[in-house]
Amino acid sequence: MFKNLITIFKLILFVLWMITEMPVLIVCHYTKVLMPWYAKFYFKAVCLILGIKVKVKSGKLAKAKKLLILSNHASYLDIFAIGSVFKTNFVSKADVKNGLCSVGLQILEILYISQETEWTQKIK
Repeated sequence: MFKNLITIFKLILFVLWMITEMPVLIVCHYTKVLMPWYAKFYFKAVCLILGIKVKVKSGKLAKAKKLLILSNHASYLDIFAIGSVFKTNFVSKADVKNGLCSVGLQILEILYISQETEWTQKIK
């Protein structure tokens, strides 16, 4: 029972954080000044709220200027964990673009890739 209350509290806190930070993300997105710093702060705050502990084993990776991270993630929490450590731009399939989190994803400058080609469209 106590764990359920903590989980509900964390989810409410998470939703409130997302709502209150949306205007700040929009300003950062259009000014382009604070976006890399603020996105990392934003992801760290989400990890803190949800109780996600991120452990970096190599300090060299976190300081790398150019880094390609390939992740076959099992949930959306991986995005917060990776974003809390690295200054990143994420790549996603185009199907997600019009989903529930589309506004937040556009602000975080997600790159969308369509998996459909002319050949696959002809088959359908």
